[in-house]
Amino acid sequence: MQDRSEELVQVVDATESSSYSNAKPKNEARKSIAPQQYVVKKNDTLGSIARKTLGSSAYYRQLAAFNSLSEQQTLKVGQVLMIPTNVSVSQTAKATPLKRPSTATKEPVTIASQEYPELDSLISQQKYNQAIDWALTHPNLNEDLGLQAKLVEATSLQADKELAEKDYSEASFLINGLKANQNLAEVSKRQLASKATQIQCNQLSHNALQKVGKSQTNGAYKDLMQALSLDKNYSNSLDLFLQARDSVTESMHQEALKLYRNQQLGKASDLWNQILKLNPNDDLALVYTDRVKNLQKKLKGL
Repeated sequence: MQDRSEELVQVVDATESSSYSNAKPKNEARKSIAPQQYVVKKNDTLGSIARKTLGSSAYYRQLAAFNSLSEQQTLKVGQVLMIPTNVSVSQTAKATPLKRPSTATKEPVTIASQEYPELDSLISQQKYNQAIDWALTHPNLNEDLGLQAKLVEATSLQADKELAEKDYSEASFLINGLKANQNLAEVSKRQLASKATQIQCNQLSHNALQKVGKSQTNGAYKDLMQALSLDKNYSNSLDLFLQARDSVTESMHQEALKLYRNQQLGKASDLWNQILKLNPNDDLALVYTDRVKNLQKKLKGL
């Protein structure tokens, strides 16, 4: 006889005999497939990631649940998400609506998220303004959070196009106008508010870079610090911000070194401490603040 003592035995739920009639044949058993990883990029949302990886932004609820996130979660650049491999349309149709605490603002009644191939087509063709108009006039907008997620996605993508052309006022007008729409749920408005903050960080960084070119270092420094206060993580990942920061700190270093050579240690130290607020990892500022402290100790000991 064949030795089968080491063979794994499938566990069967035998609580009800009637369940056998509904059991799937062995050849239809679902294979276990390891989930894939996705690294969050700038401007990604759960809806946009679901569309890229699962074929439709309507799967954003399943993506959030699979990663133990709330559906209104703001994603960070570099964050790693696991992408499920067995999401089905039926799961989307049966998704449980997001429960929110009761507030004074009335939330829309959530219906099962539907598919909108015409809207998906407009977004894939980068016809974002047309996609925005299509979503805004759809009768399900007030009730379908999945449709709202697609509207937010199209609006964010159109805003990115305006940012690429440095048309910050148009991008802000677009986002803020949609934020005022009474048909949108609070979760959608929070996503738009986050995008509005990113636009403001871009504009402040652009303004700072222009001020540096006009030798207005103090004004440029204030703009960059304001951008950091709005969204530190986003600003530090923004090329425009980093470019302006390098120009500002270089100018401040030159002024601080002049003060240092003239033995105006206090003023030089103040400038380097300001630089460290803007960039805590600035090596030159770290070195010279230590040197100033040591010199000041020696002078006190004389």
